[in-house]
Amino acid sequence: MYNIGILTFYDTTNYGALFQMYALEKQIMKTNFQGEVSVIRYNCQEVERREKISITNSKSLKELIKNCLLYKSNKEKHDKFKLFCKKNIKFSKKRCCQNKKFYIRYKCKKCK
Repeated sequence: MYNIGILTFYDTTNYGALFQMYALEKQIMKTNFQGEVSVIRYNCQEVERREKISITNSKSLKELIKNCLLYKSNKEKHDKFKLFCKKNIKFSKKRCCQNKKFYIRYKCKKCK
């Protein structure tokens, strides 16, 4: 029995990325695959930095004003994405980070 790990940037408030990940996971499960299907918890520092919702990270006065005005709506959107993922996506138990050695337990059929 094999496992399938979906490796993607999931931790972003991007509708396309979220629904692509969700649809791929559900489509694989529909095929009566006998193994485990999960999204690998891949943490990319650049994506995390970009997606961090903060007013204090503003680089200019214009950006500070923009961040203040959009903070509440961005926070609500971010929270809704997190809730959707928690309810609908099966994540791997381990996390993967580009700065650490990580041995993924998902193997390719061709690589046996």
